[in-house]
Amino acid sequence: LAGTLRAHKHEVRICDEIVGDSIETAIQEFQPELMGVTCTTPLWDRVQKLVTLAKSLGIRVVVGGPHSSALPELCLKEAPVDAAAVGEGEETILELANTSDMRQWQSIKGLVLPDGNGGVIHTPARSMPDDLDTGPFPAYDRVPRERCQ
Repeated sequence: LAGTLRAHKHEVRICDEIVGDSIETAIQEFQPELMGVTCTTPLWDRVQKLVTLAKSLGIRVVVGGPHSSALPELCLKEAPVDAAAVGEGEETILELANTSDMRQWQSIKGLVLPDGNGGVIHTPARSMPDDLDTGPFPAYDRVPRERCQ
């Protein structure tokens, strides 16, 4: 995702608690317009806390990964996320980053969004890319290798 965003001239920061990053500090220092959070089910409780912090600072938040792909409605119900991404997220995150008006998010494929009345909106599914090698190289340089041991 970071590689795709960076290839399209978006400023990107990767934070990973597994390698010792303080995500709270990064959110407060970087204050992005949009924050994407990859989530697995065992980490959902932690993600909810990070989402709540980001939303308190006015940051738009989308969750992605296996948890949101499997349970997007639950993500919207249990956390103040603006959207849950379903499936491969490279094109989805790029379109989100390029769209400042959140009302237009309903036209972006691969999302589940709150409808404002307690329900949800499912946008059309995004198809799998034919060739995963056509996208930009992953932004491995954003997570120093020495911290990943």
